[in-house]
Amino acid sequence: MMIPDRIPRDMQQYESLWAGYTVIRGEVSPTYLHDPGVCARIAARASETKLLIVLRAPVERAYSHFVMDRRKGWESIADFGAALDSEPDDTVNFWWGRRHYIRHGLYADIVK
Repeated sequence: MMIPDRIPRDMQQYESLWAGYTVIRGEVSPTYLHDPGVCARIAARASETKLLIVLRAPVERAYSHFVMDRRKGWESIADFGAALDSEPDDTVNFWWGRRHYIRHGLYADIVK
């Protein structure tokens, strides 16, 4: 599993990231897009929150993701095409994991 220890597991851990700050101006995390319940949780906690989504070209994003995973030692397959072929079909309910090169570029349902 490649989930870093520093990722908050609950709201208390998340809020502790902001200890000492009086105003939160913004944050960047592309992984939020792939958590199916994140919009409802944000709305429940901070209904006035404005979200800005910056989308990359899907093919460029997929290759960049692959290169990062290779650099960090998370991807064992050295060939990008072979890694794409090995991406699991059943990743809908697993937003943080290996080989989401194609799925993370399918933006339409996420943005809806």
